[in-house]
Amino acid sequence: MQLFLNDETVILYDLTDQILTTASVHQGNVSPPPWLTSSDSNRTEILRQASLVGEWLHRRDYRGTASVDFHVTFRRKQVEIRVCEVNARVTGATYPALLAHHFTPGGAWLMRNIRFDPPVSSSSILRSLRQSGLLFATGETSGVIPINFNNLSDGSIAKGQFLCLAPSLDETAELLSRAQSHLPPNDTSDRD
Repeated sequence: MQLFLNDETVILYDLTDQILTTASVHQGNVSPPPWLTSSDSNRTEILRQASLVGEWLHRRDYRGTASVDFHVTFRRKQVEIRVCEVNARVTGATYPALLAHHFTPGGAWLMRNIRFDPPVSSSSILRSLRQSGLLFATGETSGVIPINFNNLSDGSIAKGQFLCLAPSLDETAELLSRAQSHLPPNDTSDRD
């Protein structure tokens, strides 16, 4: 849960899910969590616990961005939800959440890390997205925004973070798949 704390209140901003490998290595984020519906009682519990953490931070005079990570266990047809980490700072999901809410309020988003092998130029990445019609433009309801590039010493791009914005989660996954087929040679995903 992404939080913002100002002098007056705690704002529960965006509920996200981490994309992890089987070895629990972080490879991206998605919102809303695909396993959680808006009427799900588990969502209510996550919001309740996030509110408690936000209030606790606020009472300690913390102001700014924060996030609350949860460990969710599905065991014997029951769900256990526990706070496992509090980050009183900007996290990897903060900027994607802000961009998504600004450009596509009420929509879904998916952020993935993509490694390029061999490394490529940033202009070739942007050109590929633009020519394929996938590069997000203001006023559109869907598209891909490259939000971060990891540069090598020669200026080439070894890895990038790509934010897919769309009205639904299925559409964000389709955008990612289409983008990967149009981008220069790349691995499908990479760790942070």
